[in-house]
Amino acid sequence: LKKIVDALFETLPRVGFVALLMFIFIYIWAAIGTLVFGTTDPEHWGNIGLAMLTLAQVATYDDWAAVMKDIIEVFPWVWIYFISFILLNAVIMLNMVIGIIVDVMSRDARENLFDNIDANDHVMNKENEGL
Repeated sequence: LKKIVDALFETLPRVGFVALLMFIFIYIWAAIGTLVFGTTDPEHWGNIGLAMLTLAQVATYDDWAAVMKDIIEVFPWVWIYFISFILLNAVIMLNMVIGIIVDVMSRDARENLFDNIDANDHVMNKENEGL
């Protein structure tokens, strides 16, 4: 358990960079949403903060179809906006986070494997000296 927690702490800087990149994408999509949908649905897209909260709702799949339903009547192409955001944010970015964690855990496992092999060689050498 200690090795897993240590590996997770080791991933924090790299995961932080991915989170920063996710924030930039959310900010860009929120700016686009505010400019395009702000007058149509000011409850969700009235300013950049509301738009970012709305996109956080979309990223977690929490009733995002209802958010899109209010806008699709005016902008029939809005599905491209939502699907591109979901694909970029949820699929690509979150898979990057999982990839970082798996990379660090596998590197740690490889290092521990070589440490165990070296320790076993040391034990085998001591046993051979006694013969």
